[in-house]
Formats: sequence, structure tokens, C-alpha cells
Amino acid sequence: MNRHPAPLRVLVVDDHVGIRSVLRRAMEEHPGFAFAGEAGDGVEAIAVAEAVAPAGVVLDLAMPRRDGRATLPLLRERLPDARIVVFSSEPPAVAADVVDLGADAFVPKHAGLDALLDVLRDVAPPPALELA
Repeated sequence: MNRHPAPLRVLVVDDHVGIRSVLRRAMEEHPGFAFAGEAGDGVEAIAVAEAVAPAGVVLDLAMPRRDGRATLPLLRERLPDARIVVFSSEPPAVAADVVDLGADAFVPKHAGLDALLDVLRDVAPPPALELA
């Protein structure tokens, strides 16, 4: 029997409603992903992450109340096994900084949605083997 791995449940954290909407639609349309929830800032992100326990997080850096840099270590603490990908309009030079803060990867927004999904797929842990 051919079994498909469970989709990666992803929390989307971005202050722009349009970005969240596009990412939600992408998660709903791609079989390897599932939309787990959304947040518009870092304060909301922590609360939603604790409630839905996502396996993946897409995180913007520039947000009100608590930005992505301040949110990242808190997410990593609460979701040690989650894959956290920073998706930001900041220059790629910040990639090393966000990895030091706990991100698994950095994708510049100008790289586009396909690049983000590819990176989420690449940093996701391999599916567990099922024995029949």
C-alpha cells in the first residue's frame, strides 16, 4: 500500500495580511503542506504557536509589537523540533544572524513563493518510515 507522508503543518507569521493570505492559499493547495494558523506579529505568534504546535513556521522579521528577531528565540524554545524559515524583505546578509537566533533557513521575499516552499520542504525532517 502506497502511503503519503503527512503534510507539514505551517504557522505563517507576517504583519501583511496579503502575504499571510497568499501563504495560506499556498499551504492549502500544495499536498506537502497544511496551514496550521497565522499571526500578525511576534506576540500573537507565540500564543498561536503554543495553541497549534506547528511543525513549521514561516516568519517575517519586520513586524510591530515584537519583531521576528525577538520572536525567533522564543519560538525555538517553545517549538524545538519545528522548522523555522525566515521569509523577509531584508537583505540576504542577515541570514547568518537569523540562523544564530534559531532559524533553520532564510529566504528573501523577492525569491518568491516557490523558493520558500522548496526551502520548507528541504528543511523539513524526512517522513518516518511506516512498516506494513
